[in-house]
Amino acid sequence: MYRIFIFVLCALLSGCNLSSIDGTLGASQSISFAKERDVFVGEYSVVKNPYLINDSLSILIKSAWLEHQWRYDGFFGGSTNKEKNGYQLILQTDSNSIRNHGVTWTIGLTGKDSFRHSSAHSLIISLDSLPKRDTLVWEVQEGRNLAPQLSKTIIGKFLLVRK
Repeated sequence: MYRIFIFVLCALLSGCNLSSIDGTLGASQSISFAKERDVFVGEYSVVKNPYLINDSLSILIKSAWLEHQWRYDGFFGGSTNKEKNGYQLILQTDSNSIRNHGVTWTIGLTGKDSFRHSSAHSLIISLDSLPKRDTLVWEVQEGRNLAPQLSKTIIGKFLLVRK
């Protein structure tokens, strides 16, 4: 009976791959989660919510924050390992606001300066350094032409202000 228990336990642990989260880049699910992990840098907001990108496109921002990039560390990823360099800006929104993001429209013009989905209701962008200004601006393009040499159709701007 003991051998069966050990075998089943080993099979579960290896099958669930519980150690795979260790070392993986993380993204906080909320401002409070970022503060708990001690990676929170600052909060951002839009001038008017929902934010109007143009006359037919708007995005509802529930919360926006800047945090240090970090990796899961320790058993079950319970600890946080802050990256020495690098930040990430996270936008919490609703799935309807970003439904076609990355398909019919994209915030940003290149792969390096564009937002990507981090969940069904959030977008994220990686930043190499701490923003020097309190106001951050991205151009919004039609479609998703992220290669620098491709021409883009600019359909609006997206602006965040540090609180």
